Amino acid sequence: MPRKIYCVYSHNKLDFKKYVKSANYDDVISFHDIITKLVKNDVNSNKPSTFIINSYIRKRLIRAINNESAVILYAIKSIDIDTILHIKELVQQLSEFDYKYELVVVNKHKMKFELTDDFSSQFLGIKDVTI
Repeated sequence: MPRKIYCVYSHNKLDFKKYVKSANYDDVISFHDIITKLVKNDVNSNKPSTFIINSYIRKRLIRAINNESAVILYAIKSIDIDTILHIKELVQQLSEFDYKYELVVVNKHKMKFELTDDFSSQFLGIKDVTI
């Protein structure tokens, strides 16, 4: 079975949560959940730095790959080509498996911009889901 990472973009956390309930996957990596967990664990309830958030995302990705998850849902915060290239580079460093990438855009009508061809070329396909 081919291994896939679905990069899921949603306008908000609620839309992402609804999508997760409707999808089949082995593991979920959500920056929404990571930020919420870190804020709850902070004495002053401060939002952590980007470095800390990225460290936790990396940790979750390592765990998913080490568990040999065949299908990973990865919530992306923004539709940014550097983010996707970084994810791909990290997965290549961590895994001997060749993961394929697909983009899932939840409730595309809420997006305030169009996807560029450069961004679209990083994926096998782009699925538009309305929740």
